[in-house]
Amino acid sequence: MKDNIKNIREKILDNLSILKNNLERCEEAGLEDLDETIYNEIITLEEETRESDDFLEFSNIITNAQTIENKIDSFYSSLGISTIELNWPLI
Repeated sequence: MKDNIKNIREKILDNLSILKNNLERCEEAGLEDLDETIYNEIITLEEETRESDDFLEFSNIITNAQTIENKIDSFYSSLGISTIELNWPLI
C-alpha cells in the first residue's frame, strides 16, 4: 500500500473529476451518452470513493474508472486526438 487512505481517496476523486470534464468535452464533440449512463457511472464511483475506507473497494473503483477512461480515450482516438493516461494510485 503505497499511499494512505486519505491520499488515495483524494487522488481517485481528482481523477473522476477529470473524467467528468473529459466526458463533457466528448459529448460536445459528438459522443452520445444515452441516458447519461457513463456520467451516472462516474457519479456512483465518486459516491463509493467518498464512502470507502477499504483498499479492495478502492481497487475496484479504480478498475471501473479505468474502463470509463478507456472509453473516453477511444472516442478521442477516433477523432485523431491523443490523450495522456491518468495517474491512478498504487494499491
